[in-house]
Amino acid sequence: SFLFAPPPVQSVRLSGATGRDALPSHQRLRDNTGSNCRCLKPFSVSTDKLTLGYERGEMINCVSYCAGKEILAAGTTNGRIAMWRMVVQSGSSRGDTKPQWKLQTPTEIGGNVTQLQWGSNLNLLAANNSNTVLILCEHVMSAHFSHQVAAVQLSPTQLNITQFHTGLHFSLQSDIHVRGVCVTKDSVTVWNGKQVTVYELSGTSLRNTGSFPCDSHVVAVHGENLYTVEPNRVQIRTPQGTVKQLLTFSKAEGNPVLLNVRQSYLVVGTDTANIRVFDLSRRDAKAHCSTKNLADQIPNLGALRSVKCNANGSQVSILISQVNGRPDHKVYFYDVEMDTVTHFDFFTGRPSSGISQEEESENGHSPVSHFWDESEPRLFVCETVPVSSESILNSSLDMVDVLVVTLFCTQEHGLLLQDCSPRPPGMQALLALDVPYYYYSCKVRTEPVCPTTGTPSQVPHMVSRKALRDFVGLENCEKATRDAMLNFSFYLTIGDMDEAFKSIKLIKSKAVWENMARMCVKTRRLDVARVCLGNMGNARAAKALKEAEAEPEPETQVAMLAIQLGMLEDAENLYKSCQRYDLLNNFYQASGKWQQALETAEVHDRIHLRATYYSYAKYLESMGKQKLIYYLKSDTHRVEVPRMLQDDTSSLEIYVNKMKDKSIYKWWAQYLESQADLDSALHFYECAQDYLSLVRIFCYRGDIQKASEIANNTGDRAASYHLARHYEGHDIKQAVHFYTRAQAYNNAIRLCKENGLDDQLMNLALLSNPEDMMEAACYYEEKGSHLDRAVALYHKAGYVSRALELAFATEQFGALEMIAEDLNESSDPALLARCSDFFSTHSKYEKSVELLVAAKKVPLCGKKKYASCCYTGNEIIAMRALLKSGDTEKIVFFANVSRQKELFILAANYLQSLDWRKDPDILKTIIGFYTKGRAPDLLAGFYEACAQVEIDDYQNYEKALDALTEASKCLSKAKDASSGQQEVRLADLQHKITLIRKFVHIRSLYSEDASEAVQLCETLLEEPELDPAVRIGDVFGFLIEHHCQQGNFQLANRKLEQLQKLLPSQNVSYYISQASLVALQKELGIPMDRSDKIHISKEEDEVEEDLNMF
Repeated sequence: SFLFAPPPVQSVRLSGATGRDALPSHQRLRDNTGSNCRCLKPFSVSTDKLTLGYERGEMINCVSYCAGKEILAAGTTNGRIAMWRMVVQSGSSRGDTKPQWKLQTPTEIGGNVTQLQWGSNLNLLAANNSNTVLILCEHVMSAHFSHQVAAVQLSPTQLNITQFHTGLHFSLQSDIHVRGVCVTKDSVTVWNGKQVTVYELSGTSLRNTGSFPCDSHVVAVHGENLYTVEPNRVQIRTPQGTVKQLLTFSKAEGNPVLLNVRQSYLVVGTDTANIRVFDLSRRDAKAHCSTKNLADQIPNLGALRSVKCNANGSQVSILISQVNGRPDHKVYFYDVEMDTVTHFDFFTGRPSSGISQEEESENGHSPVSHFWDESEPRLFVCETVPVSSESILNSSLDMVDVLVVTLFCTQEHGLLLQDCSPRPPGMQALLALDVPYYYYSCKVRTEPVCPTTGTPSQVPHMVSRKALRDFVGLENCEKATRDAMLNFSFYLTIGDMDEAFKSIKLIKSKAVWENMARMCVKTRRLDVARVCLGNMGNARAAKALKEAEAEPEPETQVAMLAIQLGMLEDAENLYKSCQRYDLLNNFYQASGKWQQALETAEVHDRIHLRATYYSYAKYLESMGKQKLIYYLKSDTHRVEVPRMLQDDTSSLEIYVNKMKDKSIYKWWAQYLESQADLDSALHFYECAQDYLSLVRIFCYRGDIQKASEIANNTGDRAASYHLARHYEGHDIKQAVHFYTRAQAYNNAIRLCKENGLDDQLMNLALLSNPEDMMEAACYYEEKGSHLDRAVALYHKAGYVSRALELAFATEQFGALEMIAEDLNESSDPALLARCSDFFSTHSKYEKSVELLVAAKKVPLCGKKKYASCCYTGNEIIAMRALLKSGDTEKIVFFANVSRQKELFILAANYLQSLDWRKDPDILKTIIGFYTKGRAPDLLAGFYEACAQVEIDDYQNYEKALDALTEASKCLSKAKDASSGQQEVRLADLQHKITLIRKFVHIRSLYSEDASEAVQLCETLLEEPELDPAVRIGDVFGFLIEHHCQQGNFQLANRKLEQLQKLLPSQNVSYYISQASLVALQKELGIPMDRSDKIHISKEEDEVEEDLNMF
């Protein structure tokens, strides 16, 4: 905000005609007559139309552009100089961004401005108004706020005065070109470096109460006293200029150049970087502290830019320029009592000391102005701009992103960030902080309406105020509430929620509690939030928060609180932080942000993707838009689209034919059938392959032959059942046939029993369930014919005892033998003994012995003696009987006593079915029995099994290699009686040995040369038929363990992904150590699947050995 003041001493009168306008080198100006000015960039077809907006009929005579300042000046017929500044948004490039031109405050010089020209130093502008040539000098717009009174300079001689406590506005027209202004509750003081004028605020008018010459470039006011500066001293004057007191400074302390008054304290800054604070509460000003030399405390200090003190004189804030002349990006604080200097760095966003806070100000900024609260000594505010902004002090703040940063400053806690927010749009600059408001000068002047006449007043509103974050809704609260809210905000800032709650617990205002609830979203204190919602009387929010407690993540509960309080952006961020994308999806849908909802579902919440598509389709339908694509994506088009188009049958038929979907064909066929269009319905039923409906319609029409063809050709069970029901009334055989095709065996059995079809009944009963078998068996038994069928059906249905009783009663020996095959140890011992006696009576001793073994009645006279008594000379049958008993000790004893090859092999085969992996004695016995039985091929197979156990259970490839070597030796000794199969088996065994030997060599080489071992391991993976000789998982596990130990987690992750692709159903933790998996998860953030954490127990199938192999 700059003003151009035309100093009278620099005006000259020239004669001659008006010259032509000087145009800038990189801009061409056209159409600069009239009230509009049009700007064109080179090689661009776009234009910017700049509207003047002053008096009707005012015309532009001339223009001049300053490239260094990017300001366009235009002279008008009414003696005004209009100015537009080119503004580029932060982060944009001037090369590819269309500039925006903003109208600035005009300068009035009178006459008819016919010529303008910028000076070489960019701060001067020459203007010709036909009578006089004026040289205008740029200076910063003056503004001041104090005691609810604000003054803002509008022109070199005009100021706008606003009294907020009365709501009145004044316009002050000064006799001097104002270079500075200072206001109090009752006065306005202006100066220009040569003269000081004091005006008294009296009612609705301003009265000049004193004017005196003074060379002071800064003035401060307190009560009836004025404070001016001159070399080595500060003068305390009356409004008429009379010097009442002198505050002297030594030569070392320097000359006073900066003054600031807050409440009853005056701070003075000198040109040698010294500061002093004076107490003004008494008649004479007294020193509040000794002089402080900041050059000793602040490195690289060039000069003081600004000094301000707080309301009780305990803190002084300082802005400085560095030695190189650039503004420092820190604001410094001098503690008067502690005599210490701290700072807050806006470039990093951190204080030099104090409580560490999660929320920090935007970094990369530099302060341009600073203010203490009018009455609260702890509260401080600073206006900052990005450091990248060139020449911060000399450039317009319109061009950058300005932040307003509020801090608490205390001795105990240091500097605490309370709030950081962008400057509100439409505001020009920060003027002051007076709780509960920030005060700003406005960019755009608005014409207020006079309350009595209804016409626009002539006094513009140039100052606006915005409530602090914690005081929204509490702007008109009393002092007690304001103090309580300040304490509340302070305790929240230091993180002491208990004290914050205590400070406002007696406040009845709902706005206060709502503000506290909003703070609970930031601090995530749900316990305090519940109390706040109760005091607010917000039952809906309390209920929603109670329901949200069912969610496991605390962030989701806080997000629900934020939603109920209208803090939608916070809720969105909370859902994202806890990765609850399902709730985020619902949030977007409820907020009407359907594109974000779809993106979230497609990327993160695919389990609800179809539901999201469906909800969006329903939303579009409610808005009168038919988006069938989303019903298709949600897979609900088969129902929803016909419902949508049910009133437009032509469009519906086109859609049905286009989709070629069986479900839609069937729905359309049903609709046509309801309209009695059976021919068309048959066509679409056929397209839908709905054979039941086809058969139903043909039966309805009486075309039974066509219906039978469809049922027979398609085998459709529903169609066959319907046709069987149709036949049941007049053709029983066809009904039974189609019931059988429909697998409705109980209906077919019912018809066979009712119509004496005994031959078909047996076949149908065997195809049906046990209940139907039992029913058919009872039918045969009651009828007294085909009792063999009854026995077979009882047996098949699981009623063994009933089958045996009927077989004994009818002496069906063949059936008894068949039933006895299914008897085992779990059968009734008495039943087993009865069957054994039956077979023994009919000289079937072998079967009798097996049944006695099952009944556990074998060991009556010793194993070998019993076998010899029953089967003289037949040890093999006796061994089989022992094998049935499962007595391992006796089996081994009998094999050693008999010393027959066949018995050794039978015993060894049996011992393999035991847990030989955990019992070395059994392992040695198996090898010994196969060796004694001269079965090298079986022994080789056993060695192979041992090798596989070592690999699968223990990953011991060394022992597996030894076992396979022994297997190879045994297999080479065996006789090949299988036409070359043994050679193939031996070659396969040698290939396994070679692969395992390579892997064993790699693992032993790793300790000596890890890189060579890894390279050999990669080569091993390229071997054909590597698995099952060497498990692929073990090879990949070796590589992954190596890369994790070396810290190559990205490469290890790629190998892990390759392994998971090759073995998708395997648990990778079988091959990779838990430590490596945890390291991968920690370094790369890879989530571990539940299958990677929990070992899945293998299902051990119990294999029942075929006794015939013995």
